[in-house]
This record gives sequence, C-alpha cells and structure tokens, in this order.
Amino acid sequence: MLQDRRHRGTSLILPLPTLPGSRASVTAAGVKRARGKAVADRLHSSAGSCEARDRDGLCASDSARTTATVASISRMGAAHPIPSEHQRQLALFNEQAEILLGSRFAAAMFGSVTGVTFSWEEGGSLEAKVKGPDDDAIRAFALTFRMFFRDRDGISFREMAEIYDAPCVPAALRDDYRWARQAVNEFLDGATMCEINGERITRRRLVDVFLYGGLAHLNPDKRGDYEVWRRHPVMFALMQNEFAITLAEVFNHVRFVREVNLALLRGDQTLSDD
Repeated sequence: MLQDRRHRGTSLILPLPTLPGSRASVTAAGVKRARGKAVADRLHSSAGSCEARDRDGLCASDSARTTATVASISRMGAAHPIPSEHQRQLALFNEQAEILLGSRFAAAMFGSVTGVTFSWEEGGSLEAKVKGPDDDAIRAFALTFRMFFRDRDGISFREMAEIYDAPCVPAALRDDYRWARQAVNEFLDGATMCEINGERITRRRLVDVFLYGGLAHLNPDKRGDYEVWRRHPVMFALMQNEFAITLAEVFNHVRFVREVNLALLRGDQTLSDD
C-alpha cells in the first residue's frame, strides 16, 4: 500500500501468484490462480496429495507409480504398441519432470509467498527487491527445464510431438498432449509487462535470453541482451519475477504431460482419475 508523503518513504508489493500445496499437487492449485479454471480442471485428475517423500525428495507415490509402470512395460516386452525408442523418450521426460518436482525452486514457488517489493525513501531512488527462489535454486531448475524448452535431448515439447503423432497412440491421449503443447506455446508467445528500447518482451524471448544469456551455454548475442536488461534494476527485477513464474507455469504443463506419458506407457486409452 502506498503511504502518505509525510512518511519517510513508500512501499508497494507486487506479488507473483502464490501456488500453494505439495510439489505433487502443485498443478491444479497453481494453475487455477495463474491461468484459469480450464487448465486446472484438466490437471486436477492427475494431481494428488503427497504425504511421504523418498530419499531424493520425490513424492513416494509418484516414484512408486513410475516404478510400477516401468515394470509393466518390461513384462509386455515386444507386445507394447509404442516403439522402444519412444518408450525411452517418454521415460526420460518423466524422469526429468520428477527431478523438477523435487527441486528447491518448486518448493519456493509453490509453497511460499513470492513477488517484488518496491520501496522509496525521500531524496533517494526507487528500489526493487525480488522475493522468491534463490539464484542457485533457479539455476539448478533452469538447467533441467531447458530440456523441455529447446530441441536437443529428445524431450522438448516439439520433439515429443513425434511420439504423439504416431497412429498407435490413442486419440484421447494425443489430444491431451496437443492441448498441453498448444497451451504452452500460446503462453510463451504472450507479452510480458516489460518493454526495453521499444521492444515488448514476450515470455519466450525472456526465457531464451535468461537461459542462454545469463544461466547456461552462453550465447554472445543473448548475453549482450541480458547485460542491457540488467542495466535497468527496477525493470530487471520485474523480469526476474516474470522469468520465475514463466518457468513455473510451463512446468505445470510438463507435470500434466508426465501423467499423459504414464497413461501411454501403461497402455491406457485415456487419463485415469486416480
């Protein structure tokens, strides 16, 4: 709340959507606030509570379901309708999703208050402070997240589309995957509130520059853009916030696709409600 001028300064807090709940149930609770009921309804059936975690911090029920699915595939052997190469891609996607599920970034984004605090003292300048995951947690999350964002490791949203385009995939699961991919692309192509030198920054460009200009596998051009953005501390704080929530939102859909993958690996025709 903005204070009266007679006070020493003013302070305004702009929070990111807080996505409460366990890391296993983050999708339904988080997306309902961030993107609307339609997404939440789709994710709700695949999100459950987590009462216990294994030694790696993953939800024990998630790990058990994955183990059971792998065992089921082994028993089916050559009779499984999905080619073995695609089975490996599906399993790798889910393995990396589970790593993100147990990350400190997810715990901070989905289990605590996050946002940007703006403060001002008379005679001073406007300052912005980001509250959320620390730099190490963001970096660790981003290094795995990029596998879903960029083609290279076989599990980006575009690379996974080849699996779901195959005629052996049940129509309902294909539609679920295509819905999730389209939702992610539309979200990433949307504009942020940030404008630099007349350019309105999209979420896709924001993620691209933060990932490859600031966090990993530095690209000279993107590094240059990143350094320009950092020269504007208040705007950069907003961009850091936007980056974190964009990672979290895309991860919501990664979590959903993980459930679709499990259904496909089990040989189900549709997503189950358990």
